[in-house]
Amino acid sequence: MTTLDCSRYSFNLGGQPVQSATVAPIGFAAYVAVTNAATRAGRSPEAFARNVFRARLKAQVTLQLASGQTGKLDDEAITALHPRLGLRLKAAIDSSAASAGRAELLGNPDADGITEPIHVKLGDPIKGAGDAVIDEIEFQAKTLGEMEDVITADDRIGQVLALMKIGRPVTGSLSALPSWAVDQISMGDGLFLLTEVLGRFLDDPAPAESPASPGAEA
Repeated sequence: MTTLDCSRYSFNLGGQPVQSATVAPIGFAAYVAVTNAATRAGRSPEAFARNVFRARLKAQVTLQLASGQTGKLDDEAITALHPRLGLRLKAAIDSSAASAGRAELLGNPDADGITEPIHVKLGDPIKGAGDAVIDEIEFQAKTLGEMEDVITADDRIGQVLALMKIGRPVTGSLSALPSWAVDQISMGDGLFLLTEVLGRFLDDPAPAESPASPGAEA
């Protein structure tokens, strides 16, 4: 979480002076949603980058007004931002994707997630109620039904989002990650699941069966 002083820029929102701007981190799922929306709206690489930038400003930045209230940026306010403040906000949202730690695989390094669960220690623990945190997750699908959404997703990003939903906290009573927990999975941890875990489910280590030769006996 980063807080920027806005008082020097004479920035107003709804007629109220803006004192500061707080930039919150963005999770993997939220970033995917932002980029998907930008892809649909953008007609050029420049438009895509601009749409992602604006969507992240709207999602991640909260303004503290002189009245004590808070506000959010809209397109009109973004367009009117002082260039220096815009640059500082861009730097803050870019750095917000950095992880506090690095995820790692625990347990059997050859676990495939089907015959044996894949045990992951998150680089950025998920915050629960009170002081509770989820910092270790197991991924295992013993039946096709449990991983059907993973294998039928349109692309690898969709597959890893589906994979997150079958993750089970190692401690506690949850049998799967609820949506509020999935939404907290950081960019760094999401990329780790994409590169280090997803393939273990989808890549079958068994050799492919050879097709029967013509005329071979059944």
